[in-house]
Amino acid sequence: MPKVDSKIQEPVEKYGDWAIMPDGEIRNDRRRLRIYPDRLGESDWWINLRSREWMASEWNHFIPAWFMACETAGIKEVPMKLNFT
Repeated sequence: MPKVDSKIQEPVEKYGDWAIMPDGEIRNDRRRLRIYPDRLGESDWWINLRSREWMASEWNHFIPAWFMACETAGIKEVPMKLNFT
């Protein structure tokens, strides 16, 4: 039987439904969305998320959560992709 970690992580910060975990992971349990720390530096998170209708009301919470998660995970720089149409 696999070992189950009995220590449940508590968020270090919350922005709306977005929780920042001690390792830098971002969780949104309401949307069942997790961004793991090793993927925070990917340049197209905001492009991926903007295609979701529900994000229209989430940006003011997501962006500060993303910045805090990057800081928590020790990520100092994130390249950004821009998509002009």
